[in-house]
Amino acid sequence: MSLTSAAPDIYPVDLARIEVLAGPQSTLFGASSQSGAVRIITNKPNLSEFEANIGVEYSSTDKGEPGYKFDATVNIPIIEDKFAVRLSGFSATDGGYIDNVLGISVDTWRDGDGVRDNANVLEDDINSIDWVGFRGHARWQINDDWMATLSYNHQKIDAGSYNDYDPNVGDLETVLFINEERTDEFDQMSLVIEADLGFANLVSATSYYDRDIYYEYDAQAYVSYAAVGVLTMTLEWMPIGGALEPSNFDAFSQEFRLSGSSETLQWTAGLFYQEANDGYQFNTYVEDYRNSVAFESWSYYLGRY
Repeated sequence: MSLTSAAPDIYPVDLARIEVLAGPQSTLFGASSQSGAVRIITNKPNLSEFEANIGVEYSSTDKGEPGYKFDATVNIPIIEDKFAVRLSGFSATDGGYIDNVLGISVDTWRDGDGVRDNANVLEDDINSIDWVGFRGHARWQINDDWMATLSYNHQKIDAGSYNDYDPNVGDLETVLFINEERTDEFDQMSLVIEADLGFANLVSATSYYDRDIYYEYDAQAYVSYAAVGVLTMTLEWMPIGGALEPSNFDAFSQEFRLSGSSETLQWTAGLFYQEANDGYQFNTYVEDYRNSVAFESWSYYLGRY
C-alpha cells in the first residue's frame, strides 16, 4: 500500500498481529521491497462463533485539546462453518497542542521583518488529527479444500498543521499566515482464494488500492523570496502565500502462489503482476496578487509586447 516517501498511517483496530520483515523482500509479499516490509494482519471472519467488542478511550493533552478513540467490531456467522462476515468501524481524534500566535511576515530580501501580520488566522491547537474509517471481511468456506475471503478497507484522515513549532517564538508556538491542512484517504479491496490441491497449496490474491493525499501549508518565506526576486514586486508589499501538494496513487495487483513441502524440501513458486499509477503536483500561490505592483507591471509589459 505504500508509495514513495508516504507510507499510509493505518489506524490499528481488530489486528491479529504485525510482522516486520527484514529486506530485501521478493514478490512473496507483493512488490519487491529493498528495505523490508511491514505486514499488518487483521482478524478474519470466524465461521463458527458470534463475536462483538467495543473500545472507548479518552485522553488529555498538556497545554492542548483532549482526544478520544472509539472502535467497534462484530463477527457474524451467516451460515455456520460455511459463511461469515466481520465488520469494524472507528473514529478517533488526537487533540492539537501547537498555537498559531501573532507575528510579522518575513522579508527574505532584507533579512528582517516584513510589514504584514497574521491576525486573521490566529488559532490555538492547530495540529489536531481526525481519523474515521471502516473495514469489512466476508469469508466463504466453499468446501473442505477451497476458501475465499473478500475484504474492503476505507480510511480518511483530516489533519491540521504540522507538529513542529518555532522556539524563537515560544514554547509550542508558531507563526503561520494561512490555515494549514492535510487530508489522506484510501480505499483498498482484495479477494484471496486459498486451495489445498493435495500436492501443494494455492493462493490467489487480487487487490486494488486507491489513495488521495492533499497538503496545503504556509510558504510565506518562500513566496517572499520568489515574489520580490522573480515577480518584480516592490519591497513595500510583502506577499503572503502557501503551497498545495495534491497527489494520487492507485494500483492493481494479482499474485498466484503455489507452495509445498516434503521430508527434505520446502518450495514456493508464483507469478506476480502489478499496474500502478502515481501522480503528484506542487503548486504555490500568492494571496491578493491582483492588487500588487507586480501584477500591474506584468500586465503592462505583456500588453505592450
